[in-house]
Amino acid sequence: IVRADILKERLSADAFQDFERLIDGQHTLRDLSVKTGKPLIPLTQSLIPHIRRDLIKLAKVSDLLLTPYSQRRSTSSAVRSSVSVVDQKKGAKGIALKPRTSPVGLTRSGKVAQQASLASLAKGRTVIAYVDDDPADSQAMADIFQDSEYRYVNISDSLQALPKLLVLKPQLIFLDLVMPVVNGYELCAQIRRISMFKDIPVIIMTNNNGIPDRVRAKVVGSTGFLGKPITPKRVLKVVFKHLQPKPVAPSRPMHFNNLLPSV
Repeated sequence: IVRADILKERLSADAFQDFERLIDGQHTLRDLSVKTGKPLIPLTQSLIPHIRRDLIKLAKVSDLLLTPYSQRRSTSSAVRSSVSVVDQKKGAKGIALKPRTSPVGLTRSGKVAQQASLASLAKGRTVIAYVDDDPADSQAMADIFQDSEYRYVNISDSLQALPKLLVLKPQLIFLDLVMPVVNGYELCAQIRRISMFKDIPVIIMTNNNGIPDRVRAKVVGSTGFLGKPITPKRVLKVVFKHLQPKPVAPSRPMHFNNLLPSV
């Protein structure tokens, strides 16, 4: 914090106390995201006005040590496993995050094989896609459809959502609103530009259930708006509305291994 006096005038007393406690020059933006429980992108965007007015200053930090990562219990195991020591001989002074790679590799032949696999798995059944990077919410949706005659698939990477949706050709699409890089509004607008998805129901899901959010969802072409937390009653109501007369109750027992894995 560069100008605490001005910042104090612009914020409520409680907000300023939180700023002083958290923005102490010892925490990165990702640290603040973990401590406040807010997504990284929206949290950073909320700080931009103060940064532009030179009330808050960002500083570059050197490579972090490996020890703090192993001690952050609030960080998910997936993130912890992605931390690798670059140079152990130099006392673990450098770490790097491994890029997310496709299980079938990054080669052209691998991508073709993945698309073929997706297409074959989706063939012959009504496909419901859910684009969300949150494993808990994705699993909650999978639990809802595990005993149904629908083929459910979770797409965890919003950047890869469009190519995978083109292969899967889903009859119903759920989009999480808050995602890194590409949010639900932006992705919905991109989907509506594709003729194949012109009439496909697209439902935006979020905790932000206010009127401005609903209006913006309509503007980008959303069919509906579903508030979280995810519950079977809410989700199935949407399914019945848009996919009748296809039944949700199975004609024969099916289990989770019949569902598509997260792609």
